[in-house]
Amino acid sequence: MRRVGNIVLVAVTCLFLAVSPRIASAGVVETVKEDLRPISGTVVMQQEGEYLVDLDARHGLRVGDLLSVVTKGPEVIHPLTKEVLGRLDEAKAVLQVTQIKSGFSVTRPLSGGANIAKGDIVRRFALLTAVFQGPAGQSKALYEDLRKALPELEWQGLFSAGEESGVSLKADLVFTLENKELRLFDREGHPLRAWAYAAPQPAPPESVVPVPAPVPEPVGKDSSPVRWPAGEEVDFGSFTSLGELPSRVLMSAFTRDLDQLLLATVDGKYVRVFAVAGGLRQLAVTQIRGDASPLAVAWWRPEKTGAWYLVVTAGDEIITGAAGMAMETRLSGAIFEFASPSLRLVAADLPYFLGTFDRDGDGLSETLLGQEFTPRDGYSRTFVLEREGSKVRTSKPDFPLPKQFTVPGSTLGDLTGDGKRETAFVRNGILTIYAGPKRVYESSREMGGSISTLTYNNEPDAKDTRFSVLSLEVPPFLYDIDGDGVAELLVVSAESSVMKAPGIGPGIKKSWVGVVKFRGGMFKKGRLPGELENPIQGIWADGKQVYVVVSRTTSFVSKKGSSSLLTLPLRQPAK
Repeated sequence: MRRVGNIVLVAVTCLFLAVSPRIASAGVVETVKEDLRPISGTVVMQQEGEYLVDLDARHGLRVGDLLSVVTKGPEVIHPLTKEVLGRLDEAKAVLQVTQIKSGFSVTRPLSGGANIAKGDIVRRFALLTAVFQGPAGQSKALYEDLRKALPELEWQGLFSAGEESGVSLKADLVFTLENKELRLFDREGHPLRAWAYAAPQPAPPESVVPVPAPVPEPVGKDSSPVRWPAGEEVDFGSFTSLGELPSRVLMSAFTRDLDQLLLATVDGKYVRVFAVAGGLRQLAVTQIRGDASPLAVAWWRPEKTGAWYLVVTAGDEIITGAAGMAMETRLSGAIFEFASPSLRLVAADLPYFLGTFDRDGDGLSETLLGQEFTPRDGYSRTFVLEREGSKVRTSKPDFPLPKQFTVPGSTLGDLTGDGKRETAFVRNGILTIYAGPKRVYESSREMGGSISTLTYNNEPDAKDTRFSVLSLEVPPFLYDIDGDGVAELLVVSAESSVMKAPGIGPGIKKSWVGVVKFRGGMFKKGRLPGELENPIQGIWADGKQVYVVVSRTTSFVSKKGSSSLLTLPLRQPAK
């Protein structure tokens, strides 16, 4: 048996659970405290070496969570006041959640299985040993705040990243801080949680007054400011940050669920969901199974009041040859059901580029399209995808799509105000708009510019390898930002360098938000003020502001980097 190293102080519990006032870690600590709050339950029965407990998703339980099987210890009584200060409880076993059902969950014993009996009390994330590993300069304050916020863990100490003494403890829980992300693993190295964490920047000296950077004036061919009906330009302020995102985001997607704005991201390894409300709070995280890397993500709600899903396009590059080059590339899409705080896989290994579309104009993407792609022929057939239980059924679209249509970088909607739906898509740096089979607009270049790329051999049967790089562009976003009843098209735009490398894509010199507006029987192209030095990997707008996800790459030949969520406030002119 293990004895609790610290007394559970009943009289001062509220002080231990209080969020640290330090600006360095207050936000993430509050989120961690809520995600890992102890939950008590009971062992219901044993079944084939596993144990059922009376906790489920309604209690906040997730697959992978650790539960201590608790034996009550003696009370600790003050010798003078006779006040009960707490109790020395014991953890006689540890269980890990493997399945969550309705009304109960299935767990497997990690230790002490022979001591577990029906009716035993279990407690989530309590009486477990925990260590913290991270950069010495950034970790101390966060470690101390976590100790105060999570007093029911048996903290074993703070160790530098990779320090052998920290690993050798074999703690039940291992917290790590790396690449602006706080992560939690079990003793076997399996990921349990991940939270975005941005270390604070030093405050400027009091004598220095920061001067806002001037808003760049729109310049360049075909890039004059869009004029609104009142004859004035919309007044846009400068970009402000809502927070840092873990790793380098390759693609992101927004949606609004009732009064909550949700952001989904993929970073080449993880699929994540955040709540956006004056900042960022991670709600769920998962990985694509196998070796495939997620490249694009979209929200899908096939029924107006039904569940939310995330549709993820992933690519699996088979590495062969003495030079270690990608010789074969396969698409491997997946669909996850989102029910905070989890993402449940409902379909996998879909051999398509996947995208979702709002065909009825209610602001929700109810239509899921999948498009085939082959290295020799490029984009080919497009299908409508629908779920039937655990399977996905395909059918031909019952609405027209132009032959040049691509699922990546595309959107459908009424762009002219005539009640009919146009098709818009970005490909090879050009935005094209179709009304049925007729092309009604084609922009000059500088449209798109994504770092989400797929490298493939476009002549797989040839003796000499010929690589091509396909960019998965951010879909344009429709929103009536000037309030005249006709939606504008907000498009990611960028100036790219001539350099282009397999697996990396075009180098982005600068990016901005382009605007395409229909007026006087024709489409006109403009831009919003405010240039960025890094590529935009997601865009969304409401009546108050434009949201963009901006990603940074540490070097041209590296896939590592970081990302931020920025906003651009909208202040419309008086009419």
